[in-house]
Amino acid sequence: MARCVDDAWSKDGRWLWPTCWENEPRQTKQTLPESILVHARHLTHDYLIDFKKRHKEWALIKAGVTSAIFVKNRAYISQTGLNRVYLFTRNDLKCISCDAEDAMLGDCHSRLNTTSEDHPTKPSLFIERALYPDDLVLFCNKGIKALTYQEIHQILSGCRDDAQFCANELIGAVKKKQPRKDTAVIVIRVQKAGGSP
Repeated sequence: MARCVDDAWSKDGRWLWPTCWENEPRQTKQTLPESILVHARHLTHDYLIDFKKRHKEWALIKAGVTSAIFVKNRAYISQTGLNRVYLFTRNDLKCISCDAEDAMLGDCHSRLNTTSEDHPTKPSLFIERALYPDDLVLFCNKGIKALTYQEIHQILSGCRDDAQFCANELIGAVKKKQPRKDTAVIVIRVQKAGGSP
């Protein structure tokens, strides 16, 4: 992902489609950040397919992957699998991701050039949101479902100035419920708009 962003972000602060990539997609409604995330998802998917061919004991493995680009005042997010993405803005908590279990990397469906206007009956794999100073963006695996919205909101309200502390508190609260699976949480605190991705 970092390499894809480095390739696509010009020195004068613009998105450019790198000539070293496959042909630029021609979908008229697809933004360049979305195209970059689709490209990164394809690279990850192709790597996983190749890995499975070389390591037969992993032939059945599939992966849910969430990746994101933050630039200026916007978040561009690609989501596959059962991972969860939350946005805590102006004291309001929302889950902004969808259940994308049918788009796991390493599965044939995830290689589709899925964009926000494709397959209207399926959840979009692309999320775009405006961001404001002091917003929190949470990337979680499905273990976070052990907590209610109210519990997540209460934790974030009490520690929103420290993203690392928020993540630790969320994981601690999940562990107290003794779920069957471990939980991973990344919390990003928006401090200001602007700058490079």
